[in-house]
Amino acid sequence: MRNSLPLVFVTFVAACATIPKQPIEQPKVDVTAVAITEITEQDGLIGAIDMNVLNPNMKGVRLTSVDWELAIGGQDSTTILGHSDVRTTIPGLSSAPVVASLRLGAFESVGIAPLIAEGQRDYRLRTTLHFASPLGDVPVTVEKDGTLR
Repeated sequence: MRNSLPLVFVTFVAACATIPKQPIEQPKVDVTAVAITEITEQDGLIGAIDMNVLNPNMKGVRLTSVDWELAIGGQDSTTILGHSDVRTTIPGLSSAPVVASLRLGAFESVGIAPLIAEGQRDYRLRTTLHFASPLGDVPVTVEKDGTLR
């Protein structure tokens, strides 16, 4: 019996490792505003995506990053792409504001700067928030049309 104790322990640990982890329920995301705060020849384009994130899970979920695609100018729009590292945890069964930065260098923002200077304010945003879970990345994609703030 004494010699079988390590075997029982190893079997127990292996069994626990194969118990599937419960996936998280996708958080709900509401884009509340998109703003371009600055365009300069040296710094390029600077702005922000303001969001409210609702976590329907009992435990907090960790937001790791936001990928975004922003089109300005209606039908003949110019589209820019970007990525923002956002490291925050949304507490369980609650919501929290999240701000993702819009930042493009001068070269990348060449196509969009004239449109904003001409007064184009209409946008189409497609953003994907990446949440970490025990089972890997949980992407949540949101699309929003609106007017730049």
